[in-house]
Amino acid sequence: MARNLEKLSDEELVEIVKEGGDKSGEAFSEIYSRYAPKAYAFCRRFFVDDRDVNDAFQETFMKFHEAIKNGASVKNIAPFILTIA
Repeated sequence: MARNLEKLSDEELVEIVKEGGDKSGEAFSEIYSRYAPKAYAFCRRFFVDDRDVNDAFQETFMKFHEAIKNGASVKNIAPFILTIA
């Protein structure tokens, strides 16, 4: 039975990413689609050069993914991502 990831809570998506497996990438993509605009706008506040903004943005999501895979307890994704940024 396929899960409709759009209907899952943030915590459920984080658990799917932690578990790995077939749906892990899709769950991370759903988290990304929910929080990328906010994270990008946040990074834009601190950098003038677009390359720096893009680097900080990409680094933020790489570190976020790494934190999840290493077992970080994430209850509220937005502040967690913005703290990384």
